[in-house]
Amino acid sequence: MKAKRLKNHLFRLLKSPGKISVAIIAACFTFLSATIYSQPYTISGQVFDSETRQALAFVNIVVNQSNIGGVSDIDGRFSLSSKEPVEFLRFSYVGYSQQIYYVEDPEFEPKIMMKRITVSLPEIIVIAGENPAHRIINNAVNNRDINNYEKLPAFSYTSYDKMIFTVDADSLMKADTITADSSIIRLKNILDEQHLFIMETVAQRKFLYPGRNHQTIIASRVSGLKDPFFIFLLSHIQSTSFYDDVISISDKNYLNPISKGSISRYSFIIEDTILMSGSHDTTFIISYKPKPNLNFDGLKGLLYINSNRWAIQNVIAEPALQEKGMSVKIQQMYQLIDGMYWFPVQLNTDIIFKTAEVNTFYPVGQGRSYITDIELNPNIVKKIFDEVSIELDHKATHRSAEEWEKLRSQGLTEKDLRTYQVI
Repeated sequence: MKAKRLKNHLFRLLKSPGKISVAIIAACFTFLSATIYSQPYTISGQVFDSETRQALAFVNIVVNQSNIGGVSDIDGRFSLSSKEPVEFLRFSYVGYSQQIYYVEDPEFEPKIMMKRITVSLPEIIVIAGENPAHRIINNAVNNRDINNYEKLPAFSYTSYDKMIFTVDADSLMKADTITADSSIIRLKNILDEQHLFIMETVAQRKFLYPGRNHQTIIASRVSGLKDPFFIFLLSHIQSTSFYDDVISISDKNYLNPISKGSISRYSFIIEDTILMSGSHDTTFIISYKPKPNLNFDGLKGLLYINSNRWAIQNVIAEPALQEKGMSVKIQQMYQLIDGMYWFPVQLNTDIIFKTAEVNTFYPVGQGRSYITDIELNPNIVKKIFDEVSIELDHKATHRSAEEWEKLRSQGLTEKDLRTYQVI
């Protein structure tokens, strides 16, 4: 709007050349045109699974016919910038059919519903010659130490963790509402309004190399309970760094696909390549799983390797062979901090408890962690590490609603609030 007013004013000046020289007016028009056409076009939205309505993390998104774009975050949200008008977006994700969204109103934030592919892909893919994914994986392995934030002299951050308990969305969606008994129908109606259970934690972590940690729980809240016996559940389900030789998931260790010698144990396939919007970096999306007939505890999933320092940008991982009693899947998202260090900023943990049932459905835990206030190499008083490694603030379980609003990285949904009210 300001540019339009400036343009109209310059046209009026052209009609009165005595007031200003033609050269100055021409210079103004040159500046105005450069300003208008250098402004990027931006479009934002969110991506979901069309059946379960669950947000999809790390969906590949490309602008128009180019190979420039980005990926959705842990909550399925995306925001892309382009130097040219955005006519359409292409969405692709392993296990889902590709989708194209045509942009009619750039201000509108669409909700993209992606459909799962019902036809299974072949289990064995033969690659002639040298596997191009191996070069990328080897680069990531060789740069592990410079990208592992736990190799820094010191850091601190605040984490907001939220976990909800509900039932398996896939099985609930597939339940036949016509033949279902009244208890299943009641359960569906309840879960349309609220979760079974919810808990929140806000913690401050301080780290001093090598491996000295101190955490302070500054806020904790559990639906229906006042005792904080669940406060450490979410933070101990998965490793917060994906650079150690072994990755811990639910108290069990798995060989990291980003470790020395991993290409002899894992199969890697490049699934997609994206030039990241707003930078000159390339992100390589690589699927991985253990090679057949090898006896080790391995993982399967997707690695998003950024060409900037060959760092992990995103990762999806789950045990290649799930435990009988529990199924776990983790997702991690990293950001480049201070233009130098990649640091985790969002973590997802999804658990299906197979040893218990709620009206014939498996209970599910969905954990979300958001890391903020990241400080690299801060001045930390060493004596705090001589005390207990985890402490509970005396006000942690007595925070007011106003205090919680300030502490939360993400606001509560209507279902979250309803769960607190009912339970």
